[in-house]
Order: sequence, then structure tokens, then C-alpha cells
Amino acid sequence: MTTTKRTISGARARRKSSEESFRLLLVEDDDLVAAGLTTLLELEGFTVLTIDRGLAVVEAIKSFNPHVVILDLTLPDVDGIEVFRRLRKRWPDLPVVFSTGNGSSVDLTAELKRERVELLRKPYEIKELLAALQRITK
Repeated sequence: MTTTKRTISGARARRKSSEESFRLLLVEDDDLVAAGLTTLLELEGFTVLTIDRGLAVVEAIKSFNPHVVILDLTLPDVDGIEVFRRLRKRWPDLPVVFSTGNGSSVDLTAELKRERVELLRKPYEIKELLAALQRITK
């Protein structure tokens, strides 16, 4: 069976099939945001694993092997920047989209200078997320 590839708002996505699909790890502690993003991303053809704790990221990456991570900066157990540093030590080329609320004053200057890193401020449109995913997964 072949996988259907399509371009949606500039992002390459694969339809779910018996073959490998584009895997996305969503690290988000807000249940409503996580559910909404998961639904929209699955409709776009992504396979999504959602976790709500930063300390679970390493194990999730080992078992799920995502192509990209969407990482909330404000998690209940550990700071999103610390999660990013931990995952970059083990997977330096794994693309990451930081997701944060408009009021966040986290300084990401050093992280955003790295390749394959994007920042989106909530609330954002799905087309903005898809464009960011396209940019960092080229």
C-alpha cells in the first residue's frame, strides 16, 4: 500500500495507513488545548501522542520516535526550557516548536538561534502551526 502525501497550508503530512506516518509529540498540560490541537493535527494527517508532563518526554521520545515535538513552556512538573535542554542532549536534530501563552516572559533568545526551532504564542491558528512545522522539518 502506498502512503498518500499531500501539502496542507505548506506543511507536508501523510495520511494514516499501514505504513509509517508523520509522528508528532505534543507536550501540553492544558487538556482543552491538547485535545483541540490533537484533533486538528490528526485531521491534517499527523499521528499525535500527547503527554502532559515534561519528565515523561524522554521516555515518550524513546518509545514513539517522533519526527517533531510541540513543547509547552509552562508545565506543572518541570520548565519547558529544561525539557528542551534534556532532549537536545540526546536528540540534537529533533525539531521543536515552543508553544507559550501571550503573557509568557521566558527568554528564548539562545534556543531560537538554533536550527529546527520555532516559537508560537498562544492562541495561534492551525495554519501558523503547520507553517512552523514545515519550516523546521525541511
